[in-house]
Amino acid sequence: MSSTPLFGVLGEFGSSTVLFTAYSERLKQYFIANSIRPCPADATQELLAAADKKKVAVFISVIGKKSYATLRDLCGPDSPKDKSFSELCEMLRTHYKPKRLVVAETYRFHRCIQEENENVSDYSARLRHYASTCDFGQFLNRSLRDQFICEIRNSATRKKLLNEDRTFQDVLKMAIADEVASKETLGFQNNTKPVNESVHTVGRNQIPDKFSNSRNTSNSNNLRPPLPTAQKFSYSWYSCGGTGHSRAQCRFRNVVCSRCKRTGHVARVCKRGNMQNNFVEQKLSSDDVFLEEELFTVFDVNSLYKSEISVPLKIENQECSLQLDTGCALSLAPQTFYEQFCSHIPLKPTAVRLSTYTGEKIQPLGQINVNVTYAATQHSLPLLVVPQGSGVLFGRNWLRCIKLDWNNLPGIELPSFTTTATCSKISENKNTLD
Repeated sequence: MSSTPLFGVLGEFGSSTVLFTAYSERLKQYFIANSIRPCPADATQELLAAADKKKVAVFISVIGKKSYATLRDLCGPDSPKDKSFSELCEMLRTHYKPKRLVVAETYRFHRCIQEENENVSDYSARLRHYASTCDFGQFLNRSLRDQFICEIRNSATRKKLLNEDRTFQDVLKMAIADEVASKETLGFQNNTKPVNESVHTVGRNQIPDKFSNSRNTSNSNNLRPPLPTAQKFSYSWYSCGGTGHSRAQCRFRNVVCSRCKRTGHVARVCKRGNMQNNFVEQKLSSDDVFLEEELFTVFDVNSLYKSEISVPLKIENQECSLQLDTGCALSLAPQTFYEQFCSHIPLKPTAVRLSTYTGEKIQPLGQINVNVTYAATQHSLPLLVVPQGSGVLFGRNWLRCIKLDWNNLPGIELPSFTTTATCSKISENKNTLD
């Protein structure tokens, strides 16, 4: 007598790897694939009993010895073969997955938020998993939609989803498309050849020598060509070679030089020590912006210096607290800030390259124009997006456009200019100049 081969391999049930509900669903499909189907409605009791016995026999044969031992304990003192297939399934379902409280499951569902590194598809799948035990019924799709919109991380995407009523499926499609577009924009930006833009350049060969004005007036060959109008800068301090701040504000005025071991300047502007050695000029291209502080200070990472002055304002209607940094030529924002609050604004190519005092080059991801609101005034200002960083920096280019209320800025301590303090300050400056 020939036997028909069975379709599929069901495998043993393992309570640690799969839910019994999912296993029982596969078991029913296994019966259908192998012609172990329910009897017709007009079948006799004998036919119904015989079909059920066959299901029980197959079930006991494939479930595995460990699960069968559990089933025997649940059926005792009866034998599992004396129970119906439905009874056996219900016993194991109740044993491995006790009925949960709907209110507790609903609470867990509403606590489900999108994690920091979780994409939209994974978040929606996790949300569906939590909703499966909440007994939402006909309100399932609406509950999924509302929770998804409320807890998605990208505020720009949320704003789009709130402009009209949509189904959960439509909301999910829009969110996925928005996420893909944002990632592709950043990818294209990294591969796009920068266009030529006019940017300010401050290199070593462009720092004016305040000690050479009287020495070189008679020698026209030693005079440097004048800078273009857009590149002229104010008086350069001997402490750092930078501009845009007074010497009293220069953070390098108390630094010990690594060349001459004197206090008051950094090695890159030192006029003593190794003057007899060959000196290689640091030349920067016309697309470079030389930051007047170390890059680690700019990104607030392992820095000895940290500005405690913050500027509260709104960027794209989002409340923000920016770190004021007058040593930073341009205002910067990390990629994480852009993705969370400004991803609806396309990144534009930029030829600006950031360079530290150590010569390290950082290529920005691009530039955006953002709407900035401060003290009832609104501005449209450029913001560079960089690959990393812990916060947004308020640079000098914004400081030229926004008039800050210095008396009310967090972290500002206004000194009392008494006669004693003024005399002490004059004495300190005199000693430094000497």
